[in-house]
Amino acid sequence: MSEPLTAARLADKVTRRRGRILMALAVMFIVWQTSFYGWGQAHDPLRTVDHVRIGAWIVWAGVLLLMLAIGGAWLYSREVRRLVNDESALFNRQAGQQAGFFAAMIAGVAVYLVNLFEPVGTLDAVHAVMTAGIGVALVRYALLERRAERGT
Repeated sequence: MSEPLTAARLADKVTRRRGRILMALAVMFIVWQTSFYGWGQAHDPLRTVDHVRIGAWIVWAGVLLLMLAIGGAWLYSREVRRLVNDESALFNRQAGQQAGFFAAMIAGVAVYLVNLFEPVGTLDAVHAVMTAGIGVALVRYALLERRAERGT
């Protein structure tokens, strides 16, 4: 029979998995965005299924932003969350946020420049900026967490 996990052991387990989970979420989020490009130029009205898909995207983006803002581990006790979100994790998360901010700004400038020569639809512009910001923030956070896990 195995002994119950203490808060410290559980936090250690969550911390070890965080980098891999963040990277998987980042890749899935970025890949999913490719299905949205081209909608901004469409002449057909959006169908009900399109509204549901956009709604799901907004919820997912919101959850990822919340994870970047407060660190995740919502399903665990307050003590586990405190242990998981230590100084190292806070630094890594802030570095990810910083990288995401700059990526979003660069994407915004790129959309602006492209729009000077070829019209860019509103939905395409929003998706480009948000994908760059959230995607880069998650990837940077995940890479730093994985490096911390390896101890390098």
